[in-house]
Amino acid sequence: MKVLVRLLVVLALFLALASFATTYTVRFTEQAVVTTFGRAGEDSIKDRPGLGFKLPAPFQSVTKYDTRARVLVARSSTQQTDDDAQVVVEAFAVWKVDDALEFFQKFSNAGNRAELHYEAAEDILESALRSATGETSQFRLDELFSPTPGATRLPELERRVLAALEESVRPEGEDGGFGIAVEMVGINRITLDENTTETVMDRMVATRDRLASELRKQGESQATTIEAQAERDAATILAFASRRAAQIESLGQREASEFLAPQNEVAELAVFLAKLETLSSTMAEQFTVVLSENDFGFSLLAPSAVGATQGAGFPGRSFGDTIAPLRLGLNPGGPAPEDGSDD
Repeated sequence: MKVLVRLLVVLALFLALASFATTYTVRFTEQAVVTTFGRAGEDSIKDRPGLGFKLPAPFQSVTKYDTRARVLVARSSTQQTDDDAQVVVEAFAVWKVDDALEFFQKFSNAGNRAELHYEAAEDILESALRSATGETSQFRLDELFSPTPGATRLPELERRVLAALEESVRPEGEDGGFGIAVEMVGINRITLDENTTETVMDRMVATRDRLASELRKQGESQATTIEAQAERDAATILAFASRRAAQIESLGQREASEFLAPQNEVAELAVFLAKLETLSSTMAEQFTVVLSENDFGFSLLAPSAVGATQGAGFPGRSFGDTIAPLRLGLNPGGPAPEDGSDD
């Protein structure tokens, strides 16, 4: 019984080892290269996912490559622009294994593991990418760094670097390519050395000064236009107001002429009314003021004012009789009328 169990265990181990040595699996993200005595031909590619069979080593061996995209970041390299500026460019590339047979034929001498093949391929890709970034020399610095949104030519630089890199990994000739497909190239970073930074800053300052000067000139031009328009509008309004005032003044003079006509007949009455208006406007508020009776309008307050007007003529009554009650009202401290009247 024990012997039977041992035989079964040995048989199971043998079958496991045999299946491990004669079978392999391919995932949907992989391509496999089955080599016979280290050589691969056109029928060696297995790209359909599933289980496969092979002869045990050393007759046949299987190398599987992951066909998913990989990212390679190249070391920074100093490049010169079209206007002789020194810049440091750091680029990256997205690549994948496109043809497993070509890839195996080019990099199998790096070792018997796929990881060693990837490393050898990335060494070549990095060198080719750093060389391709030499396309920076076709662009000026102000084209790569533009203050205008969307005006930079960095996308064009990336396309040219991609084209140069594809040409490097897929050369034309009998040897064929590397079995690599480059899907995208990008510029991670562009830095400037100290001298170039100072030059760029000077250009930026000059550009901002120029823009500020242009905006200032535009503002001054607009201000001049606004001021001129305001002066024209003000002149129009003043002219209209002057014409309207002249019309109102002319109308007032015409309407006042019928009231001024009686004053032209009695000149003394006109003088009296003018003096009365002066007193009314001056003594509108309660206050104390010392004035000379020789001033215009204030001679009516003199004690001799009534006596001086006794002989003046006035239609229906004397001019003295007319102003006597007025004098009584304007100068309460003067003598009372002879008839003792309170009016």
